[in-house]
Amino acid sequence: MASQSALTAAQPSAWPRGLLLADTNACLLIGPQWLGDAVMAQPLVGDLARSGPVDVVCLSSLATVYAHMPGIRHVVPVDFQRGRLQWASRRAVAAACRSRGYARAVVCPNSWKSALIPWMAGISSRCGLKGEWRYGLLNDIREAPSDTPRGPSQPQQYASLADDPVRVRGALPTLGPCTDLPAGLLTLQQAHMPLLVLCPGAAYGPAKQWPAAHFATVAFHWIEEGGRVLLLGSAGDKAIEARIIELVPAARRERLWPLSGQTSLSEAMAILSLADAVVSNDSGLMHVGAALGRPVIGLYGSTDPLHTPARGPAVQLISEGLSCSPCFERSCPIKTTACLESLSPKRVIDRLSERSTWSKPS
Repeated sequence: MASQSALTAAQPSAWPRGLLLADTNACLLIGPQWLGDAVMAQPLVGDLARSGPVDVVCLSSLATVYAHMPGIRHVVPVDFQRGRLQWASRRAVAAACRSRGYARAVVCPNSWKSALIPWMAGISSRCGLKGEWRYGLLNDIREAPSDTPRGPSQPQQYASLADDPVRVRGALPTLGPCTDLPAGLLTLQQAHMPLLVLCPGAAYGPAKQWPAAHFATVAFHWIEEGGRVLLLGSAGDKAIEARIIELVPAARRERLWPLSGQTSLSEAMAILSLADAVVSNDSGLMHVGAALGRPVIGLYGSTDPLHTPARGPAVQLISEGLSCSPCFERSCPIKTTACLESLSPKRVIDRLSERSTWSKPS
């Protein structure tokens, strides 16, 4: 597992001691700022690591996922806030980077400010995609070829930053094992009932959220078949979690475990790694489950499974493909959320019953 070291403007010297200045092949990666994007970038990390060590500067909230990412040597979490320049903080990080002798930097986000640290650090080769006005900040600007009707997918964009784009485009994201189970859930490892993990949250907005009644139907069916169900998400998902529980018959709720807002990211990863199946909205946890090799059903409403596909050895992506979707809106513009309402629980239940036959991403 990669090492971690916190780095903020107040602690510019806090850097992993094992990082050797003589390592002239090292690469500094400016990582994606969202959980799902970080997972989708893992094949790029693996490709860069073939040429030398890769260290990543990332938001503190994502440090855990990078620490379990094959190809990452050191994780350097920073406390940047989205939408703010924080010039002094970026200069402090760049000053620490300057003395590390990085041969190159690869910048995953498309924003102007995300390219500042490699430029301030004087790293000679600075690669990134054509995005906000970044000429000068980057000196190896690439453009991703389209692979969907709406332009390049997120995996395609990251592949375009690689040394071997073809290899990266064909690779599946992978995450290393995480065993940080909450103390109260250690029995999950010994239990013999199949475990279904439901991820009903959607931080982006309700246009990505499958109805609570549909999740409840799937949960009830799984329990009736002899399994147990665990609800996983952030504190912001407690409302839909409560609604799902309310819709499951009281006699079956003893096998329904609500954990939204009660786990860290590392604990959520450990839980997902034990799942016999995962059903999730298009979210970061969907991508994590897929990269951990679990059977995952990803549900897409306002977003596009071609643009941000969960990828893993056993993944099924479901979208109704209505004429109004994908709209990429946070809330349904026509006030129906038909793209999710019409995606029936039976369709998901049928896919779950066939999961032993899943062998490759859909």
